[in-house]
Amino acid sequence: MGKFEYYLMVVMSKVWNIGEWINYQCKLLPHRPRLLWHRLWVRKDEFHNSFNMDCKAMLIMNKIDTEIYIKNLTHRRRIAHERT
Repeated sequence: MGKFEYYLMVVMSKVWNIGEWINYQCKLLPHRPRLLWHRLWVRKDEFHNSFNMDCKAMLIMNKIDTEIYIKNLTHRRRIAHERT
């Protein structure tokens, strides 16, 4: 394998990774506005709908995003619980 083939493989792997990232973001696009709206502020009511887990979005998320989502959700739930 020559230098040209090696650099071609590197470029193609980068393009493939960008394509996978775009595909992942497009799958999450319908859920983004709702997830961002729920994160906007912590509601006063401990039992507000924004503290429910969004299972449809979690099925699409990768492992890192799922961990971040659960950590943020538990943080917001704890704050709301301490307020009431």
